[in-house]
Amino acid sequence: MQSRQLSASEQTDLIDLLNSQQLLAAAAASEPVPEDAPQTKECRTVTVYELQTNDRSQTFEGEGTRKFRHSEALLQQLEALQSQLRALSNTP
Repeated sequence: MQSRQLSASEQTDLIDLLNSQQLLAAAAASEPVPEDAPQTKECRTVTVYELQTNDRSQTFEGEGTRKFRHSEALLQQLEALQSQLRALSNTP
């Protein structure tokens, strides 16, 4: 495993992305799935996100969750964040 310090501009870009997305509010606004809802093929694999704010960690299920119906906008925001983090991890 490797680690590196993000540059000031990388940190600013990531913070700007996080602030613009308001992920915690969007995830908290997701509609609960009723208990009697049938399981679909998409629910067999669940993407889990752990988000930290103010030294507090919260875990949300993303795509494939059986607990919530997330908006398409939230799923796209999570994908954008994941892409940004992947790009940062590939930068020397």
